[in-house]
Amino acid sequence: LDRRKMLRFNKFKDYYEMMEVNQYSSPVEIKESYKKLSLKLHPDKLIGKTEVEKVEAEEKLYSVKEAFAILMEPATRQAYDKARDKLEAEYEAGIVVASNEEDKPPPSCMDVSVTLQDMYSGCLKYVRYT
Repeated sequence: LDRRKMLRFNKFKDYYEMMEVNQYSSPVEIKESYKKLSLKLHPDKLIGKTEVEKVEAEEKLYSVKEAFAILMEPATRQAYDKARDKLEAEYEAGIVVASNEEDKPPPSCMDVSVTLQDMYSGCLKYVRYT
């Protein structure tokens, strides 16, 4: 894999969904999907559509072209898949990446000290997020 050819990508975008393929699709399947989508969204095929529909199709076509370029470059696709896997793992672990503390939601779990007696007999603890 030639890392010098890597393209910039956004790990928060789902390029596979844009291409209507799954993560394990082969380059041949991605290419077939690209051809199908580009024919469907091409401006020449949108005769009789409203101006709004044409603009939406043009934006989607641009997204499909971007996704195709990223998924067809092996080094970029590998880096994108790793970034998505890491993002998914962080989400499942409750780790939230935020620019500042105010944007972070409250933690999904906290350590609470409980005695063995409380665990055996049961108790009610209140926790305040600040």
